Amino acid sequence: MDQLMAILERWADKTEQKLRIGGLVTRSVAHFQGVPHGAVQVAVIACKEKAGKILPNICLHRRSKFKKTDPDKWDIMGGHLEADERILPDKARPGAPSSWENQELISRLFWETAVREANEEVQLKQAAFTFTEQDLRCIGGIGGFETGFDEFGSTNREISTCYLAFIPGELLTLREGVHLGDYLEVKDTVMADGKEMEETASELKLVTFDELLHDYEEDPGEFADGISRVLQRLSREPVLKDELSRLLQSRM
Repeated sequence: MDQLMAILERWADKTEQKLRIGGLVTRSVAHFQGVPHGAVQVAVIACKEKAGKILPNICLHRRSKFKKTDPDKWDIMGGHLEADERILPDKARPGAPSSWENQELISRLFWETAVREANEEVQLKQAAFTFTEQDLRCIGGIGGFETGFDEFGSTNREISTCYLAFIPGELLTLREGVHLGDYLEVKDTVMADGKEMEETASELKLVTFDELLHDYEEDPGEFADGISRVLQRLSREPVLKDELSRLLQSRM
């Protein structure tokens, strides 16, 4: 069954710009017609020892070569805001539900999606662990990142929120020379015979924030859209870059 998602819109009242739900759309229609919808990017953070120091590192995975978009490129985790009973129209009351402009609910949808995606796509192999909201930190604000809106004819227009998902250091701290794949597994989804299938990402790596920005600036074509929209804004906004650096260090 095609996934049902929330259409997202930006609008401004007298004091500030806000988000609202503008309706519902299936995933296939949204991506074929360029209907704006909500998404999350989730960067998993793990500790790694280097030169005697324990540093926060960002986990990247190489997307499957069978992906329809950005195959064989480096990325972080991501997912869409799905429709649930809180935003579905009530048959007894025709018209848009009052919840569609509820900023607290929209924020909650983003947070819940981020926690879901982190737990669905990331698994520790040698320890039992489940991400909760306490393990996540939002950067750049709710709906702070987007893609496709400056591209005429784009078939993927997303308003997204980015989160850092921290794996506790006592559960996972990678020592020098240790293979990341022995300790961490990342799931990737691909389409096969018209169905969405799950497979394990073939290549993982941990990089510091500075290393990631350097690699992106050297060759942006190596990175998928999901992580690129985050890195583009970080590259041009020093204040946001400093905020991310502080968040990373605060959990070490």
